[in-house]
This record gives sequence, structure tokens and C-alpha cells, in this order.
Amino acid sequence: AMAGYINALNLMDGLDGLAASISMVILVTFLAIGWQHNDELIISLSSFFIITLMVFLLFNWHPAKVFMGDSGSLTLGVVIVILAIQSVQYITPTSVLFIIALPLLDTFIVMTRRIQRGQSPFQADKNHMHHFLFNVKGDIRYTVIILVMMQIVFSLIGYQIGQADDMLSLILFLLLFYIYLNLFDQRLKRRHGK
Repeated sequence: AMAGYINALNLMDGLDGLAASISMVILVTFLAIGWQHNDELIISLSSFFIITLMVFLLFNWHPAKVFMGDSGSLTLGVVIVILAIQSVQYITPTSVLFIIALPLLDTFIVMTRRIQRGQSPFQADKNHMHHFLFNVKGDIRYTVIILVMMQIVFSLIGYQIGQADDMLSLILFLLLFYIYLNLFDQRLKRRHGK
């Protein structure tokens, strides 16, 4: 699960500012959990990386002058996994799924689509959420902002259901996965700008 999530965040690094922005939303949520429960590890680790990402985004926002690369996205993935494990002391594991949702959903959806087409789930393609939204609108900033807003909604849900029943939360997460699986389908007719 740890290696899978680290790779999932790496796969989100497909547009200028996308992986950094989504990671910042996730880290802010963990910071709130750390602050609420006075956990020094969560507070210090998330604060350090939030500040780092804020500065990085000044140069990584479209059009980017600096790029994250695999070493950056994999490092962020490791940090988020550490924070997720530490947070399970205070919130349910299912609520963590919501807090780190977008990279997970994106990877699950892409792998499901590949299996449906009879391809290897590990074969590279351009069927990620950010490719789909970019094909619809043709605007990198718009795509990043929409995906960041989705992550904010997921993180808020995860924060709010921190103590909720795991089974109900898991059912809600699976329902959202099904909705996203059908919503972000590259087989839907694309709109082309005039």
C-alpha cells in the first residue's frame, strides 16, 4: 500500500503545479490533524513541506521554470505515507483514504480502464484525470485548479469523518470511485474548442 501510494502520487505529476498543489492540500489537512491532537511529528513534517511547496509553486506554476521530477514526487509520496500512518492514531483508516484520495482514485481508475481494454495495468497511457480534463478544456491552469478543488473536497470529507464508522466511510469511498470511474472516461465524446 505504501509503495502503491508513493507511485500514485508520482503519476499525478503530469501538469505544471499539479502534484505540488494536491500534495499541499493533503499536507494542510494532516497539519490540522496534528494541530488538533498536538502531534509534533505531524506538525513539523507537514509544516516544513507546506512551506517548501509554497516556494516551489512560485516556479512550478504554469508556465513552469522548475520541475519536480520523480525524486520530488516520490519524496512527497513518502512524507504523505508517513503522515498517514501517524494520523491513524487519531482518525480512522478510511478517513485517511479520503484525505489522500485523488492520487488513489486516479491510479485505480487508470488501472481499471487498462484491464477493461485487455492491456497491462502497468502500461503507460494518457488516460489520467488530468489528461481527460485537459482534453476537454485545453487549459493547464484550469485543469490543475479543478483537480485541487476536488482534493480539497475529499480532504474536508476525510477530516470531518475522522471518527465515523469505517464501513459506512468505505462504502462512500467506493461509491465515489464508481462515480469517478464513469465520469473520467476517455471514451466519452471530447469537446473541441473552436
